[in-house]
Amino acid sequence: MKTCIKCGEEKGEDEFYPLGGKYKGTGATMNRCKACHNAACKKRQQTPEAKATMRRWKAENQKRVRELNRKHSKLWREQHPDKWRPIRLRSKRNSVVKH
Repeated sequence: MKTCIKCGEEKGEDEFYPLGGKYKGTGATMNRCKACHNAACKKRQQTPEAKATMRRWKAENQKRVRELNRKHSKLWREQHPDKWRPIRLRSKRNSVVKH
């Protein structure tokens, strides 16, 4: 059991992310639980500075963004064939009607 320094709750070791860098593979874990760590990351990503940085990176790396989006879309379609089929059929039907 380990205590999170942010929320103060005592949680199991599996509720903490493993440390990276020079501590990778040692079994050491972060001092904040996964929930507190994720909340802090989400809050930081919502700041205007972080959003501006992301927009700038996307503008500078358009090819990479396009490749990542294609890869993610393909993965999603493979994992959700039951959801993808109706979307594809609806798209085909709409394209035939418009022409």
